[in-house]
Amino acid sequence: MADYTKSKSTIGSVYPVGATDAQEWARTEPLITPKQLRRRQLAGIPLVSYLPDPITGERFKWEDEDLADNIDRAVATAELKTGLTIFSIKQSEKHPFDSNFWRNFGYVKVNHRPVASVEKLAFTPANGYDIFALNPDWIEPGNFHKGQINIIPMVPAAGAQFITGSQGGTSGSAYLTFLSGMAWVPAIVMVEYTTGFPGGLVPKVVNELIGNLAAIDILNSIAATNRAASYSLGIDGMSQSVSTTQPLFQAKIQHLEEASDELVKKLRNLYGMEIFSGFL
Repeated sequence: MADYTKSKSTIGSVYPVGATDAQEWARTEPLITPKQLRRRQLAGIPLVSYLPDPITGERFKWEDEDLADNIDRAVATAELKTGLTIFSIKQSEKHPFDSNFWRNFGYVKVNHRPVASVEKLAFTPANGYDIFALNPDWIEPGNFHKGQINIIPMVPAAGAQFITGSQGGTSGSAYLTFLSGMAWVPAIVMVEYTTGFPGGLVPKVVNELIGNLAAIDILNSIAATNRAASYSLGIDGMSQSVSTTQPLFQAKIQHLEEASDELVKKLRNLYGMEIFSGFL
């Protein structure tokens, strides 16, 4: 189990970002259920295969366990599309150190978001032993939701022990002086942190995205069992044509895809996953 006794948590909630007061209207909820998926994204649509099984003669029917599997896979797809971690997980990664580290208040941009808390920020060489770990009081959480960590060493000396090291405080301070003169050191800044939406509560907008992705997969599977979309018979009764296109649920699927793309874009913007560029 991860040790969270010395964690530095984000300011307010992870979603809505920075919220500190519980409101009457909940903006988060547990992961969407099969029942909710039926009512929200699949209302009025019979979840039954158009083609019967050639052996049993029965048509496949999507039960709750099938919908639950679609939801589970949609969570993985949503994480891949947005770059966000939906359910809490502890991450560990290393970043390079350069001479601008001190000038930019120890700026570190972690790879995963949203950051709920930082458990450790340390200087760790290749042997895996911390040279020294910074006191959590130094860690600034104001931009955690965007994956940004800064070090602001403005805590009074009497109020906190600034540096703790597994190899002794004096040794750690000596290495700190040594590093300050280096131009660049690869993969020495170790960050251990927790990402995701805490407590298993998912933002409703994220649940909307997950439900859309699950519904698209299900509707495509049903449409694929519709052997022919349309038939036409010539006026003389002698000629017949069959359309092999699949317009079944086409408008619904297109709507869900467009809504999903918009949600992905907004979520990536909210948590600093988009890269903006321009010319001056």
